[in-house]
Amino acid sequence: MYVKKLRLMNFRNHSQFTASFQDSPYLIFGENGVGKTNLLEAVFVVIWGTSPRTRRLQEAITFGEEYAYLEALLDIAGYEHKLQVTLEEGRRTLIYDNNRVKNLEDYRRGRALVTFAPRDLSLLTGSPTERRNFLDQLCTMADEGYGRALSEYHHSMRQKSYGLKHGLQENLLRVYNQRMARYGAAILRARLKMVAALVPEIQRGYELLSGGREKIRLQYLATIPISWDEGEMEAHLLEGLEASRAEERRQGRSLYGPHLDDISFLLGEREAKRFASTGQNRTVILSLKLAEIWLLKKLLDTEPVVLLDDVFSELDEERRRALIRATQDLQCFYTMAEEPGGLSQGGLPVPLLMENSKLLPHP
Repeated sequence: MYVKKLRLMNFRNHSQFTASFQDSPYLIFGENGVGKTNLLEAVFVVIWGTSPRTRRLQEAITFGEEYAYLEALLDIAGYEHKLQVTLEEGRRTLIYDNNRVKNLEDYRRGRALVTFAPRDLSLLTGSPTERRNFLDQLCTMADEGYGRALSEYHHSMRQKSYGLKHGLQENLLRVYNQRMARYGAAILRARLKMVAALVPEIQRGYELLSGGREKIRLQYLATIPISWDEGEMEAHLLEGLEASRAEERRQGRSLYGPHLDDISFLLGEREAKRFASTGQNRTVILSLKLAEIWLLKKLLDTEPVVLLDDVFSELDEERRRALIRATQDLQCFYTMAEEPGGLSQGGLPVPLLMENSKLLPHP
């Protein structure tokens, strides 16, 4: 899968932007503030329907304008598909092959993205919410049914939390707990399978970037007893929810389930969150991104579009070239402020200078 054409109107600082691309990696460079990060965000929005930078897509509309329009021609397994996204205050319109799509899961179906931005460096040391969101997005790309289960789980949890604060009846509380147990078990089983599949891939990535000096592992930290049998997990989850009724009423929120789970990264036998150096932290995150790429290719039998914003910062030349080699067969967009120098020797990635909302070939 790759983006063949991209057109933007009134998106961030790009009032008018048009570009065509090949199925190859690109290195987009230019001064700070010219819109490199905004361009990667636009690719994400038009493919995925949401933004990695903001929950309110209307914030991406150029200041003073009433709407933003994004259009992409996507090649998926040799077939062209047209994607269109219009952003207005309080409204987002999604169109796929000239048909309006109301459901976000339907719009995203069959497509995958892998992204890196400097803010991702907090994934290891930040809150469990960041790690859950990472895993949930990966599971959603790999299985469209996961997105529906996650949506139903959170919808039931929000309704339950509202009811807990307003005298929810016991019979209705039981209904919400049953729904959360059913969808929560499906979520937990999918997450466990994904973590198990990630382990060999992240180890492969870490060896590539670190020279194989350390072993890396992932552990899923669940709030309920783990079982590979979904029926047993549902029973465990329902039992925990029912046992928490009194305390949940007191606090007015749900205190048990996969919305509270976490992932732990281990370097050797030590928890990376506590002991990893700055360099190790960056290598872990980049290894995780490579693991995403390789795993999505296996699971979807197609290549994701890869967006790596300022990824080369603080990487030595050896690791930069290792990263380029690992993504050379993909449509990968790198950004950097400095001129590429010898990074694009051999023709990959293709260097493009961003200037005045245009991408110019670099000699």
